[in-house]
Formats: sequence, structure tokens, C-alpha cells
Amino acid sequence: MIKHLIFILLITFFYSCTVNKHTSKSNVFDDNSFLEELFDEFPVGAQIAIGYIENDSTTFKGYIKNNNSIDIINNKDGIFEIGSISKVFTSLLLSKSIEKKILSINDKVQTFFEFELNAGDLGFNPNEITLLQLSNHTSGLPRVPIDLVFGVDIDRTNPYANYDSIKLETHLKTNFYRQSKAGEKYAYSNLGAGLLGYILEKVYNDSYEDLLNKNIFNELKMKNSSIYVRDSSKLIKGLDNNGAVNNWEFKSLAGAGGIKSSVYDMSLFIKNNIETSDREYVLMREKTFLVNKDTEMGLGWHILKRNGKELLFHNGATGGYTSSLVIDINNKKGIIILCNVSPNITLGKLDELSLKWIKTI
Repeated sequence: MIKHLIFILLITFFYSCTVNKHTSKSNVFDDNSFLEELFDEFPVGAQIAIGYIENDSTTFKGYIKNNNSIDIINNKDGIFEIGSISKVFTSLLLSKSIEKKILSINDKVQTFFEFELNAGDLGFNPNEITLLQLSNHTSGLPRVPIDLVFGVDIDRTNPYANYDSIKLETHLKTNFYRQSKAGEKYAYSNLGAGLLGYILEKVYNDSYEDLLNKNIFNELKMKNSSIYVRDSSKLIKGLDNNGAVNNWEFKSLAGAGGIKSSVYDMSLFIKNNIETSDREYVLMREKTFLVNKDTEMGLGWHILKRNGKELLFHNGATGGYTSSLVIDINNKKGIIILCNVSPNITLGKLDELSLKWIKTI
């Protein structure tokens, strides 16, 4: 049971995907043969929403699995959970704060708390951790707080719903631990990204939802993006093999994966990344840590090296949703794929498709 929970909670990682060669665009976007394989294991009601950008052109495609067919559907405004792609937005809030000189990228986490971060007798100093290391996954923090995994009051179908500020700060005071020294290595951490969002809330004395609205969503006219579902009629219900699943609710760790959005809204975000020269977006793409020969970290972004290109990448997964986002800044194109199917079924498939497609559009 615990292993299964950990798999669901921690699936938001990036994958090294094999990119196959295609001779033309039609092999990907006009030939729907890929749907048969992709939807084969999906439950009835499964949907995929796709938005892709090339220069000034934006195209949307949507598909749904009915009882005996895979049909086209207009779901560009349908709301999906985007999971860990939220981390990119959290890092954008950080980048904006840096550009406004409200924060510094090397500010220590400890400075934002009146109590001392307690590492017990584990032999390291938690005061070393910086905001940069929360953003680029080099803080050494584990993927999730240990008390979130083993807590007796955790709803296994909605695991973050009860993890409020009291639980988070209690964790920082009593159970706070790291797996490695700050800055030494890349270790993907939902706790780190969630803690970054929580610190931003403290700095601005505002909710994560309001910070997103005031600083990103309103500016980009992302009207269907939020932490809380504003229009339930647009919500695409998440699925696993047993049917509909609970939507995940986030409290203190919303910065790790709490955003819900549509491919239309996400296409606006992609276009702005491609077109803008604003420093806060450029800063996010600057390399801050070498993960391996094929991957570096920016702020929030994984920077993948593929076929001589550099791609901005992030994916996401919650209990009933998966997502994948790739942007090729230099060639002015990008793709977002949102799906309402559990990562137990879709693991790695959307990433493989998004990285394959970005090569051909």
C-alpha cells in the first residue's frame, strides 16, 4: 500500500525519451494511428487535449474515448489538473520577485522562519538551503515530507488536502531532514517546490492562488487557470481503471502541483515564453545546475538537450491526470498535452509524444 502511494505521489519526474524520426508533419498530426496505441489501455471517457504553437500559429486538437470509438472533441477550454507543471509557475513567481529585488536567489530558507529548522542529529546544517536550491531540486530535501506519506490522517485518494501550514511548520521544526548536502546533486522534490511556494506566500502575505492571479494569470489572460475549480462545468474528471477519482486539493504545498488549467490557457503561457524578452522569463532559462550530459536545470525548468536543440521541459501527474509541456525557444514552437488519465496507465507516454512531436512541428 505504501509503495503504491509513493508511486502515485512521486510520479512527477522527467523521463529520458526515445525520439523517433518522422519524414513529415502529417505522420504526427494528420495520421491518427498513434491514437490506437495511446488509447488502447485508457478507460472509456479518457480525453487528451493538445495545443501546439509554431511561430504565430496555434492549433488545438482534442480526442475522447467512447465505448467503441476514439472521437474528436473540442476540449481546448476543458480544465485538467496540470500537476507538477505548477512548479514552473512557482519558479516564475520567484523570478519576478528577484527582478523586483524583493528576494535574492541565494536567500536562505531559514531567514523566512522565526523558529529554527530542525535537522535532528543527521549531521548537516539545514540553514544552508537557498531559494535557488528549492527551485532547481538541489536542496537535498526528499520528494515528500515523511509525515505526509505515513500520516494517519492522510486521505490516500487526496493526499495533500490535509497538509496545511501547521503540519508543514511542525515538520520543519521536528522532522525536517535531507537526503544529501545542499547544492551537491539533483534530487526531485515536491517538498522543496511546495516550500518555495509557501515562502512566497509568507513574503507577500498573500495566498498562492492570489499570487498567481495577480502576477501571471491575469496578465496573460489565463481565465481558466486556478488552484480551485471556478467553473465545474469545464472540469474534465480524472480517471483510473476503476473510474472517476478525486481531484487533488492542495494547501501548504500548492506550489508543488496545485494548478488546474486548459490547453488554451497553457498555449498563452507557451507563446509568452517564446515571444517575451522580459528578464523574469529569461532568468528562468539560465542554467543553474548540470544534472547529466543531456539535462540541466534552470529555475523550475528542465533544460533538455535533444538533437542539437535545447528544450524547456516539465511534466505533471496527480491521481487522475497527466501532462507534458515542451518549448523550443530558438525555433519558436511548443506543445502542451493534458490528459485525464492516471499516471499508473500513462507513465512516460505523454512525454514520449511531446518530445517526438516537438521535433516535427
